[in-house]
Amino acid sequence: MSQPRQNIIEPAQPLREPGGLRAFIQRYDIVLFFLLTFLFSWLIWFITPYLPDTHDWQRIQGIASAGPVIIAILLSTLLQPGRDRSRAKRHFVVFAIVFAGAAGIGWLDSLWWKYPMTGVEIMFDILLALLAAYVISGAFSPQQGVRALLHRLVKRGVGMQWILVAILLWPTIVLVSNGAARWLGISVPANPSIPNVPLIPLIVETFFWVLLFASPLHEDPGWWGFALPRLQAWKSPLVASIWLGILWGLWHLPLHVMGYYPFGAAGFMIRLQEIPSAIIFVWLFNRSKGSLLPVVLLHVARNTTSIFLGRAYIPVFILWLLLACVLVVWDKMWRPLPAADSENARANTVTAMST
Repeated sequence: MSQPRQNIIEPAQPLREPGGLRAFIQRYDIVLFFLLTFLFSWLIWFITPYLPDTHDWQRIQGIASAGPVIIAILLSTLLQPGRDRSRAKRHFVVFAIVFAGAAGIGWLDSLWWKYPMTGVEIMFDILLALLAAYVISGAFSPQQGVRALLHRLVKRGVGMQWILVAILLWPTIVLVSNGAARWLGISVPANPSIPNVPLIPLIVETFFWVLLFASPLHEDPGWWGFALPRLQAWKSPLVASIWLGILWGLWHLPLHVMGYYPFGAAGFMIRLQEIPSAIIFVWLFNRSKGSLLPVVLLHVARNTTSIFLGRAYIPVFILWLLLACVLVVWDKMWRPLPAADSENARANTVTAMST
């Protein structure tokens, strides 16, 4: 029997009616988020073909993928500009620890995966490590808007079952689908080649590299931390999922047009998977009471799995879609989430929590 859904809209003090730019942002926050995110990421992606065609310069795509979190932080700062200087020391300590850890993971990754660390690559890795440190430490930021957005990364009371679901769900889907495909005589792509180092440490290192340097931490605080609560304040989880899935998929379009992903522009059809993916991400977000951690870990697990396992795309998509449909019915995701004051929740979806 399904558990009752939790209201993820946290109580907040009503905002004073702002004027000027802040009033404009508050009124059109979701529209501005999507427009600016697409503009930021697409501009960088579209200049990539004019840069030197080398591995190090292509790392600029990692900066482009950070569009969602950068825009979400910018808008959150403008919407809630308050500052608490008493948090500055803790914020700096967390920032320094995460940056040092990211630098170590980056060095170990280059050592185990045997790619050269050129000056350009080191520059981009430093930028990405600084960004990861800023995002994670933002949960303790003295800046009110940043903390209100990113405290979901360290939200308390997240059940361990949701952490395990986040980490194990996608690899399980891939393994089951690949097994079914082989049984049905469907070709399964070979697993990618990996370095000759112990497998478990390699998986753990790669998992943390994907977390700190790749898309999950760059995207998820924007899609699910900023946009989703606002959408769910006036739309059902199912409708919010469909909108986010469509826009999330469309956001990747330049990478397909430029051939970064296989099959060229036609490969964009694979982005149909983002709609069931968004449904599952939204379900996990709501089940974990609005925590970003399980959502980020699910995204990390998906990307990490693709580094180690080939997958039969159609069987995986079918099983993923079936799971999304089951969750929609099981949790009645077509019903709006309860909210006492949806207009106030839309304007100020979260309050900075004491952490």
